[in-house]
Amino acid sequence: MQIKRLPKVIGIGVKKCGTDGVIRFLGHHPLIKIPWQVQSEVNFFGSRNVIRGRNAYRAYFPPTNRMELGMEKTPTYFNHPDLSLPLSIKNMVPMAKLLLIVCDPTMRSFSDYVHEKTRDDLFNRRLMAKYDTFEDYVKDQLPKARRLLKHIKNNRTSFKNDLITQSVLGQLLFKDPAAALIGTGLYIYHIQRWKKVYNESNLLIIDGENFRENTGHVIEQIQDFIGIPKLLWKEDFVKNPDTGFYCYRKLTEKYLNQSYVENEDELRASLKCLPKGKGRTRNGAKHASPETLEMLRQFYKPYNEAFYDEIGRKYNWI
Repeated sequence: MQIKRLPKVIGIGVKKCGTDGVIRFLGHHPLIKIPWQVQSEVNFFGSRNVIRGRNAYRAYFPPTNRMELGMEKTPTYFNHPDLSLPLSIKNMVPMAKLLLIVCDPTMRSFSDYVHEKTRDDLFNRRLMAKYDTFEDYVKDQLPKARRLLKHIKNNRTSFKNDLITQSVLGQLLFKDPAAALIGTGLYIYHIQRWKKVYNESNLLIIDGENFRENTGHVIEQIQDFIGIPKLLWKEDFVKNPDTGFYCYRKLTEKYLNQSYVENEDELRASLKCLPKGKGRTRNGAKHASPETLEMLRQFYKPYNEAFYDEIGRKYNWI
């Protein structure tokens, strides 16, 4: 019997780290159901909708049977200014498992800039209007971020349980969306609130850089974490010869047949890829100056190191 149920998997972020790729590829699993009618971003927690309760949240999801599960992802959950948001999710959906995709904050900020500039052009928005280039943005916003962090830390030497910085940073990102391009990448100030409520059994942290390079392996890992039959295999993910990014194609006996010879046109026709707008900064279509990127890497370095200590693993971002 199919009925509307609360989701069993929630992607909490991070914006421009591969959240859309993860949920789109997992959507090929026959047991995972996604609310495509809202492009999978529900934005329920942290909004006024929360007071409407479980039934209002449940309404977003397609009917499922007992074997199937609903899933959504809303990248703004991770760095939302409401520090109690993790507890709100836990109270409403206590059995849900969370996916957090993080990535190099330097490249994440550049990708976010390109994304927002595109949205300005498409929807006549003004968020990035005064910044003609990413270099202009960093030149203006990075000193502001440095001054803010220096001011509110008050000579603190530890990032641990720094609720003042977490709160001020969260409010800043809410009030000044332009600041979010840099502030979102200060993962150490966002992760602590989640780790107070969730542990490794119900929060999977994924390196978005690894997801891009080893897509199929990460998708297998996620299925194991969720606890569903592994029906999407790493062999099902094939690189698009045009973009170099992985796409999905179910492995069949045809492709296992050694006598089968596939030309590039057949390969392209068989692939289910992410939209063309994805990966604009990772495929070299958009560039930032090496000096600007290095400036950001040096800024993020101590925050990355603190984040690595917090989660107990290191990534190749510094």
